[in-house]
Amino acid sequence: MQDGDVEMPDPLDKHPLLILFGSKECQSVAMELHTNAQEQDFLSNIAPAKLFTKVGFFQAPVVIIVANGCAETDDSLNALWTVLSMDENTWLNGMRFCCIGNQAISRRLVELGAEAIIPEASTLSLREVSTFFDSNWSRLPDDDGVKPNAKLPRMRKASPKEPTPLPAAKMAKIEPPAPEPEVPKGVFIAKLKLEKASERLGARWETKEEDGVVYCKTVKKGSVFEAAGVKPDMEVISVNNEPVTGEVSLQRLLDQLRCQLGGEIMFRLPQHLIEVEDCPVTPCCVVKRPVIFLFASQTGNAEVICHELHKETHEAGWPTRFGTMNEFEALQWDQVDSGGVVMVISTTGDGEVPDNGKKFVRFLKKKAEAGKYGHVRFGILALGDQNYDRFCNAGKIVETELLKIGCRPFCETGWADDGTGLEIVVEPWRAKLKDNLLALAASEAPPLAQPEPVQIVDKAKQRAAAPQRKILIMYGSETGTSEAIARNIAEVATESAIDQVLVPGNKCKEVDWESFPVVILIMSTTGDGEFCENARRFWTAITRNATPGMLEGMKYTVLALGDISYPKFCNVGKKVDDRMEELGATRFYPSGFADDSVGLEVVVEPWKQKLWAALLSLWDGDQLSKSPALRPLLTKSPALVPIDNLSDRSSEYSGYDLRHNQLNPFYAQIKSYKVMAEDPETPTYRLTFDVNNCGFEWTPGDAIGVWPRNDEETVDFLLKKLDTPPHEDFKRPTGATAEEIKMKSLIYDSIRFPLTNRQLLLRHVDLFVRKTQLMRYLANQCEDEQDRKALAGWGTSSKLFRDHVTNKMLSIKDVFEMFKSCKPTFRGLVEHCNPLQPRYYSVASAMVRDRTELDICFRVEKHVIGGKKIMGVCTSWLHSLIMSQSPSVVSVPIFLKTTPEFNVPEDLASPVIMIGPGTGIAPFIAFLQYRQHQMEEMERSGGMLA
Repeated sequence: MQDGDVEMPDPLDKHPLLILFGSKECQSVAMELHTNAQEQDFLSNIAPAKLFTKVGFFQAPVVIIVANGCAETDDSLNALWTVLSMDENTWLNGMRFCCIGNQAISRRLVELGAEAIIPEASTLSLREVSTFFDSNWSRLPDDDGVKPNAKLPRMRKASPKEPTPLPAAKMAKIEPPAPEPEVPKGVFIAKLKLEKASERLGARWETKEEDGVVYCKTVKKGSVFEAAGVKPDMEVISVNNEPVTGEVSLQRLLDQLRCQLGGEIMFRLPQHLIEVEDCPVTPCCVVKRPVIFLFASQTGNAEVICHELHKETHEAGWPTRFGTMNEFEALQWDQVDSGGVVMVISTTGDGEVPDNGKKFVRFLKKKAEAGKYGHVRFGILALGDQNYDRFCNAGKIVETELLKIGCRPFCETGWADDGTGLEIVVEPWRAKLKDNLLALAASEAPPLAQPEPVQIVDKAKQRAAAPQRKILIMYGSETGTSEAIARNIAEVATESAIDQVLVPGNKCKEVDWESFPVVILIMSTTGDGEFCENARRFWTAITRNATPGMLEGMKYTVLALGDISYPKFCNVGKKVDDRMEELGATRFYPSGFADDSVGLEVVVEPWKQKLWAALLSLWDGDQLSKSPALRPLLTKSPALVPIDNLSDRSSEYSGYDLRHNQLNPFYAQIKSYKVMAEDPETPTYRLTFDVNNCGFEWTPGDAIGVWPRNDEETVDFLLKKLDTPPHEDFKRPTGATAEEIKMKSLIYDSIRFPLTNRQLLLRHVDLFVRKTQLMRYLANQCEDEQDRKALAGWGTSSKLFRDHVTNKMLSIKDVFEMFKSCKPTFRGLVEHCNPLQPRYYSVASAMVRDRTELDICFRVEKHVIGGKKIMGVCTSWLHSLIMSQSPSVVSVPIFLKTTPEFNVPEDLASPVIMIGPGTGIAPFIAFLQYRQHQMEEMERSGGMLA
């Protein structure tokens, strides 16, 4: 053993002074205490807190806990905290403890009957522990065998042949051997033993909430889990003392358990599996079905009350779900076996429903079919103020609409008045909720027909019956790179007579993706390890409604694109890869992880080349020919749209329309601008767009995408260099179908004919060199041999490409100026360029202030590299517009991009620290405007949160 390693105790050793530590930060402090305790003649033992059940925590007369962290969220403390939190009885009478650095654990131990020896230790920081204990060791008890007469050496695990001799004082206390630890009420420990690692455990799991709570959904008869006594509705706490933090975590720990051919799983028992006294309905006779909690809140009051109700109900043993009323579909509010729907609804403004409940009300009024929801039972707690005319009007609207479609209440509706005090109604309603839910669960109403279970085997049969040479290629792409790679793979598959379908991840359900025997996934990571916009629905498809084993028989591989300079490198690809495997799919070819900082092609090109050999191995030796002479694909991809139906980004769009998006932007006029920072080199502007009738619904934290225009002088230079008439129409390729045109180049996927050559370069072509493929093409167009070799070198070496092109932000104009003999054709150049991509800017105005105006902030980007000044494409264009005589004449194509993970807290009591240097201040302008609106609303409502 090396110095510094913690020696794990023998599970059978029960030492009277037990020292537990939480995180690694606490480990060194705990080791020092352990050493000092032995020097003070204490008989001590040390272990991680997550192994508390293995080292006699429930029997130890004295425990020291070093836990400098949040007990509820720290994985190292989670299992201990969960057990301490689940019982109200004083079952730790007789234990004496000292908890360092964690007041929550200290308070909880006292509540359970333990005695705090040194209460003030819970407020210590880790740096203060050593000095504090130098003068406080005498406060620890020296009875009960904690401090034997003889000074003990540092404890080590004894070898099997030479057991560690025990002190005489302790011998009398531990003979006969101590009984097994008493398990607290509400806890069940299943002990599993497997014959082989491949043995099926025989249980299915489901996540109750987004906080990682996992419970057993079904147990197969005759399985290992049934033999261990596991039953449905039990919540998983830990596996082999490792806390469970979600389904992914559970599957990983179960895999480890398989390798060890067994282990222990700790469960929390639901209320209906625990003997409960003084209950109006016998719980053992009641099946507690999921209860859905929905709230509609403008200022946060309804949300807080609803969350407390949800928490109390969950702790009472009911499976629960919680969210806004607008999330009713995702929370399955109308599922047949629901245990009831609880709604807490505020009324805002002139008797209106809060924003996060309006979608649900629209559904009830327009889409819900009368008589279809007779099985739904609901309870409503409405909040309002009788000082206003339309008291609790939002609650009345929801109640009326629910009754219209056949829903029935399971309790009386509560009408709480903020003018006299919400608690006068809320607290009695809250106290009766548990009894009402029990009565509902025990009601003698005839059971409703259960929905047909999902037939997983059907998909497996479809995959088995599908043509052997059939593949699905799915991509998630923000800038077009992943899409370009996916299209290239699809093109090769087509030339090789392989039946292929190419779609973005969001269209997975449209093509029945689960029926494909082979799936190839090309996934980019954007932002802070996030999914691209066109792939988020695929992630939803394999997480929310997925079931274990649903992809058995499917073969897959993943090519992930990312940038290692960011913390979450290839996060999306890794998550998809792991999830596919968890659902039963088999990886037929090793996944690839390409790094954009060194050049994607370093990984991408070899990965693509070897992909075909891997596919060959799946198809019993069939040879994959790349000959273009082979018959083209007969069944066209359902995801590919005829070229005539492509969105026209250059057309004006008038009137109120909700369809404005990235491919169909709203053309906004510049209303005004303001200089935010007087820097002559890089001025910062605040730009106001007129967005009246655009249909955007934005919140603070959202962003807009702007489709930019290239520099006109650069465009004119390129047209002249390539001898191309600027106002001549750019014609579509002849003799090709719409699908073949799109496969030829990504450029054709972003334009609509007719348009001129100049319009094409101005609006649709990225004029910077982004990929090595373009350099290799330009090399072949050089008349001079030296020019050809130089460009070919940059196009084949990722290091040369990075040094001479990427780091110098080389444009196509720069290439032509450096290599005079390079003379490509206009169409050839365009087809090898990337499409021009939108630029994103945080919204700097709140919609509650004025929905007809939308502000952004931007600074004119300038870079000087090697004495050459390089301007930002979009910022320089916007700057030129506001510097023109009449900026409002030109319309700017924009679209909304929501960012639900970045927004201002609804609760006015929540403190907000905003850090945004430069244009990073933009979203916080919207935050402050929204917060000001909240304060004004609060003042209008009489100074109280409604």
